[in-house]
Amino acid sequence: MSSYSNPVDFLQDEFIKRRQKNPAYSLRAFARSMEISPARLSQVMNQKRALTDGQLKKLAVAFSQNRIIDENLPLWRSRLNKKHKATLACRPQKKYEELRLDQLKLVSDWYHSAIICLLEIPAQEPVTETWIANRLKISTTEARCAINRLLRLGLLHIKDGRLLSTHANLATPSGIPSAALRQVNAQMIQQANIALEKQTQTDRDITSITMAIDKSKIATAKEMIRDFRRSLCAFLEEGVPTEVYAMNIQLFQLTK
Repeated sequence: MSSYSNPVDFLQDEFIKRRQKNPAYSLRAFARSMEISPARLSQVMNQKRALTDGQLKKLAVAFSQNRIIDENLPLWRSRLNKKHKATLACRPQKKYEELRLDQLKLVSDWYHSAIICLLEIPAQEPVTETWIANRLKISTTEARCAINRLLRLGLLHIKDGRLLSTHANLATPSGIPSAALRQVNAQMIQQANIALEKQTQTDRDITSITMAIDKSKIATAKEMIRDFRRSLCAFLEEGVPTEVYAMNIQLFQLTK
């Protein structure tokens, strides 16, 4: 079960989950479900205001069937009662807990790596969370949460008021559950399905091949695919970048 050191992370993740199921789901509807004004909820999720004890109780009622609330609410209320509102709203108690959650999100939501790549493209207009959201076709909330997470992990930084990539190597952290990797792979396949329907053949290459193979060669095949990915990536990244692309390679068993 997930552990959240403050309710803001929980609310952000819950809102994103609902948006993924229903892109038309709004912050107003989310606020209505908790009997909180949209303006106040926006301030809370942007870490400008803390939830009061009464609002935490409303949150508990709204998510009464969610075991995450049962596990975390006593801690949240305890911190609030000790008047650590700033810590409650903005910062987790233990840095390593936040890092683990952030790393998990990095490998479970596709748009984190896409944002890093997008910032490597010379922009002709101010780079804002709205601009990023529009370019990647995600919600502003998803863009904002991802940017904050990438800043915390040192993968983005702000210089002279500009959001920039640190060009740090992004690798899968050790100990991350495989479910997170399965999720991001599923999301990338979904993005490929969207591209299949909406992009012209000039802008994409989606093909497949079916083979009868010697399964003992799979390990070697995976190494060849890895080397091909890296070689093609190095080739495509030469020159001045203009767009962000993703490459999915699927090798899987059809027979049972």
